[in-house]
Amino acid sequence: MTTQPSIMIGTDFSRASSYAVSRGRLMAEQLGWRMVATHVVRATHSSTADRDVATAAALEELKSTVGGNGLVPTRLVCVGTPHEELVRAAESEGAHVIVVGVHQSGHAIELLLLGSTAERVVRSGHCAVLVARISPTRLHRVVLVPVDLGETTQRLLARAEELFPEAKLVVVHCLGSGDAHRSHDAAEEQLDALTASLRLDPERCTLQIATASDPRRRILELARQHDADVIALGTHARHGLKRMLLGSTAEYVVRHAACDVLVVPP
Repeated sequence: MTTQPSIMIGTDFSRASSYAVSRGRLMAEQLGWRMVATHVVRATHSSTADRDVATAAALEELKSTVGGNGLVPTRLVCVGTPHEELVRAAESEGAHVIVVGVHQSGHAIELLLLGSTAERVVRSGHCAVLVARISPTRLHRVVLVPVDLGETTQRLLARAEELFPEAKLVVVHCLGSGDAHRSHDAAEEQLDALTASLRLDPERCTLQIATASDPRRRILELARQHDADVIALGTHARHGLKRMLLGSTAEYVVRHAACDVLVVPP
């Protein structure tokens, strides 16, 4: 296993996944990390010969669509269940983040990369997953980081700073409307302590306490107000069947945000 950080990009060669490829390339160039482009061939072929033909064709497609600008990516073609192979490849390649795209169907945004791969990668991945929804014409400039001030907050902030080193970080904690007066000062002190412990640059880090009866919708409102390019969210430890659910806030934001979404596991 390599020790050099890498960015894993899942592609099915669709327009949606082209956003993931372009975003992953921009991030790899900025961070100086390896870029690993991966396509998974489903194990549905009637013969080994047919599978080999499909694998070879996918590799040629990767060579023609992924690369450029002096960046020499690693190209992988795996055979199996897409989300399982993508997560497995990410672990093998030492990926710090997996980048996947989304397809839009009518008015409902469905997480569908190679079927429902994007959604399953977000739920089962052991590293951060970036869902690329907007056309990546530039680096991310504003990152909204909603925090619950729990044990996963420090990891989330550290990952956001690592992956978006030149972006402005808007760190926000949402209070329930009934707790605003009682908890505002305490939450503000916790936020200050967290950012100080991580030595976040105050010139690029804004702290905000927001009141919200529905934190999910409030997060989306704040993303629009700050013109955020990406929302960075943390999830809590889950095992077994509970791992199938991200939690209501993360699930809602991933499905309904108009910008990119980074999901960071505990």
